[in-house]
Amino acid sequence: MNTIQQTHAIIRAQAHPFTAVDCDIDHLDRHVLDEDIFADRDYPPFDRVAMDGIALRYTDWQSGTRRFRIKSEVFAGDRATGEIGAGECFVIMTGAACPVSADTVIRKEDLVYHGEMVEVTSAALKPYQNIAKKAEDCSKGERILPRGRLCGPSVVALLAALGKPSVRVSKMPSTAIVTTGSEIVGVENKVRRFQIRNSNGHLLVSMLKKWNITPEYKIHVKDSKKALFSALEEALKSELVLINGGISAGDADYVLEMLQALDVEILVSRVAIKPGKPFTLGRSKNGTLVFALPGNPLSCMVTFILFVENYLQACSGILPERCNLASVNFHRKNNSGFDEFFPVRDNPNGIGLELMQYNGSGDITAGLEASGFGWHPRELSDLHPGQQISYIPY
Repeated sequence: MNTIQQTHAIIRAQAHPFTAVDCDIDHLDRHVLDEDIFADRDYPPFDRVAMDGIALRYTDWQSGTRRFRIKSEVFAGDRATGEIGAGECFVIMTGAACPVSADTVIRKEDLVYHGEMVEVTSAALKPYQNIAKKAEDCSKGERILPRGRLCGPSVVALLAALGKPSVRVSKMPSTAIVTTGSEIVGVENKVRRFQIRNSNGHLLVSMLKKWNITPEYKIHVKDSKKALFSALEEALKSELVLINGGISAGDADYVLEMLQALDVEILVSRVAIKPGKPFTLGRSKNGTLVFALPGNPLSCMVTFILFVENYLQACSGILPERCNLASVNFHRKNNSGFDEFFPVRDNPNGIGLELMQYNGSGDITAGLEASGFGWHPRELSDLHPGQQISYIPY
């Protein structure tokens, strides 16, 4: 049985960079950058005015001048004409370039206008106030975004500002989902007393969306060797296969047997974690990676986050730092000797993580109010209030 660290090492050994493709920035959300992004010029590219008001020379203020003669107006996108002398100022707008002969901007709220003169009512000034200095955000040629950055609205806006209408992103692998179990029925079907609905199939589809992956093949099969063999044979035409259920020690758990019948090399069989111990990893002769996840909902979710996302991160060039540190406000015992994962949420009434009550890994409501999983390492028999643990948000 592998530890979680050994399993991560095996998964990352199978990782290879995804193919890069061009992506328009208007379709970039949740894609992963496959290139470093550099500033095409200084930002700001000039000394940029941050307030509507007037631009003047700080030395005039220091010498006691409080009324200034307006020389001209400067709008955003315009260049100031001429220079100001002693006791003069420019009326200036937010976003305009600060004229070289001025070094201080007074906001409009601190001014009183008297025709062509303007009086400064501020009690104190400092040079370069209300001015964003050239290159204070970044300099030309500076790396702004690294390869492996997961993109969202802030990244899209930054790329637009950098003049990048499209960028190279990782092309996610073609993916198949195979769920198993004779007791499982489709969500749309009438359910009998001893049947349950196929929630995990939809859970996996939803979790893959975070990575811009839509399964190309999705099927549910009963506990039949023939049906399972046929479904897996088709699924293995994809680059990534997710299997749910059928990997425990039950008499009707045929997944491992059928994978071996299809010449899939088993790289990991069982991991010392709870929930998720039956997790299995395999690789087909054509290089398809197979992740077989346990059938209980919480186990499925935990192993997807720990192992499938670990693989996607590695192939996308994302550093595997997904854990935060947080203190707990509860007592907890580890009786399994495994690394244990359990639902937690940020304490709404104070500092630290709050332990969520749940009825084992089959509880369909276990993750509903949680904000992530707490990680109870196998080396620690007890957790105490105030103790820090790794916390995996989702």
